[in-house]
Amino acid sequence: MEKRLSKYSVTGKFRCLLISLWLIIGIFYIHLRKHPDNIRRLKSKKSLLNNPTFNGNRISYCSSNNSQTPILWENLIYLPHLNVLFCNIPKTASTNLRRILYLTFNTNFYNRSKEENILELEKVNRAQVWFNIERQMFDPYYLKNYRDLTQRLEILESPSIFKFIFVRHPFQRIYSSFRDKFQNDNVDDTMFGWKDLEEDILTKMSNSTLTWIRRNDIRLDFDTFLKYIVYCIQHDQELNSHWDLIFRRCSLCHINYDWIGKFERIEKDASKLLEKFNISDKVSFPSWKLDQQTKYRIDEDDLLNLFINNGRKEYQTLSDYYKQDFIAFNYTIHEI
Repeated sequence: MEKRLSKYSVTGKFRCLLISLWLIIGIFYIHLRKHPDNIRRLKSKKSLLNNPTFNGNRISYCSSNNSQTPILWENLIYLPHLNVLFCNIPKTASTNLRRILYLTFNTNFYNRSKEENILELEKVNRAQVWFNIERQMFDPYYLKNYRDLTQRLEILESPSIFKFIFVRHPFQRIYSSFRDKFQNDNVDDTMFGWKDLEEDILTKMSNSTLTWIRRNDIRLDFDTFLKYIVYCIQHDQELNSHWDLIFRRCSLCHINYDWIGKFERIEKDASKLLEKFNISDKVSFPSWKLDQQTKYRIDEDDLLNLFINNGRKEYQTLSDYYKQDFIAFNYTIHEI
């Protein structure tokens, strides 16, 4: 009799344990069903790790190096009418991207043919994009303007919002910035302060007076420009947005971007992006020729020589500073 009771007691305990386990699983399942975003978030994180498009190196770098920089809300833009969020990164086709996004604010965009929309794009010059359109159309959609921190975080974490960035080789981006802002002599250089910045760099790096620089029409050369960036890095001074670190600028350890396009394959990646916006039948990505006469790209070997010839210590400083971008976006760092 005692053995039989003992047997039933063990069986009963096991049955209770199973029932408790099923209850816990059931409660967890109901919670997920009530909050489908949690299911999507779990799936999203899984795909983020497994899909090479999302760049596994970035994820592993954040976990292994505990690289938690602050979220820079002033660089993040959310457009509700397209349900997309992107980080503002100059020198990664950002002007042409805005041309397209600007057209989507107008309902006529969807009624026009692709050819008509392309003609509309070509009417928008660079000064209009950054002096008028950026301030009037895009500025209200920067997350810095959302007073409610909870709302900002919900936007960042929402799996239904498509989050993307365009990136570029760090040194190509520096070279392009120099050519575009200090050698191209754009009519809008004075308007946006590039001429002033050029003179500031020259007075700081050459110990010359502004009067002497202007009188002798001294222009900034690439070596001096690189030395200026190195100086800013070494003295912990903020870098200009056109050559600042993308990794920090776009808070990559805080935001799981769904898609990372590369400037080096702009035609292919831009087409994919327009498909994601569901507007590929309405417009194509504009040509770089809208804004410049020559393409600011240099052969990789020639670019490397330009940086190394500036000085090995300077090259090492730049390589160390931009290392996060090199690693996160699968660009090669050349050791010397």
